[in-house]
Amino acid sequence: MKNILVKCLFIIVLLSSCSTQPVRIVPPPTVNRLEVLKKSLASKTNNQNIQNESEDLAKAYLLAMMAEKQGDTQLACNLFTDLSDNKNLAIKEAALVHGLSDCDYSESALDRIWNKTIIPNYLKETYTEQSLKLAIKNNLPAFEAQFSFDLIAYRPIQAEKIKLILRAIEIAEKLKDSEKSKIYRDRLKEISPRYNTEINEQNIYTIAKDFEASRKFDIARTLYKQMIEGEYSIEDKVKAYNAYRTSYKISRDLKTFLLKTYEMEKFLKGEMEKNPDDKKLTEFWVDSKIALAKAVWTDQKNKDARKILNELIATRLGSVNQQAYSQLIYGSLQQESKENTEALNS
Repeated sequence: MKNILVKCLFIIVLLSSCSTQPVRIVPPPTVNRLEVLKKSLASKTNNQNIQNESEDLAKAYLLAMMAEKQGDTQLACNLFTDLSDNKNLAIKEAALVHGLSDCDYSESALDRIWNKTIIPNYLKETYTEQSLKLAIKNNLPAFEAQFSFDLIAYRPIQAEKIKLILRAIEIAEKLKDSEKSKIYRDRLKEISPRYNTEINEQNIYTIAKDFEASRKFDIARTLYKQMIEGEYSIEDKVKAYNAYRTSYKISRDLKTFLLKTYEMEKFLKGEMEKNPDDKKLTEFWVDSKIALAKAVWTDQKNKDARKILNELIATRLGSVNQQAYSQLIYGSLQQESKENTEALNS
């Protein structure tokens, strides 16, 4: 009896609570809502299709890579060609670059690829290298010259750059392409100034340095001497003299290096004495005196180097930094002789 009463009370409470809230009637879907629902379902279907296609493309790319690795160039070529033509593949250009190494393209096909394809920066070096190989293989000289020229940007060593640009120039001249020949020759001069046949005040030093870098020391020194003995500013003369003397150190002729360093100090001392009020000249001479002390030290003559520095320090000439540097080198010389206490006081 008690259970029946509890159930009755529950029903009464439920009915009374429902009576306080209005009944909500859900309207049938309108045309607009149906359209939104259709589009949502279509979008989900499209996304699923895109996902499936992406998976298929990834599988095809991996299969092409495996075929290439195993030497099956025909299968790799077919797959990479299809992939490179697929606009939905984000790395279709990478597939094209692989295709260049796997496919046996005709001249017309290569012409179409090279003239119409835009390659992203991260692929350009590999693309250019492979294209150059194909241009040589298929005897396409104009393209060989162009790709040789383009490849220069990716070669850090000057000798490699020069080899490529000289080949491009050779081809351009054979093809009588004066426009390309000029472009290539101008680039050659930028890469290696020694190929510039017109020497003037503005380029003589860079040309000399390039000859020195290519270990053509005799030509480089001839140009340096022209600057030292010619009508050049004192700044240019000092720059040339330093290059002139150190060229002997680079060629491992330490005896002549030391001799030319003495010559430079003597030359600048003479210039300073002609113009004692020229602060710049005085600082150039101080630098040459320090350079001389260091050169003598390199020749294992510690005491002679100290004597040179003592002479310089006694003059009290030069900037504060130059005077401090002289003291530092002098202290290093003392330290080398185990005169640690004296070195600390220098």
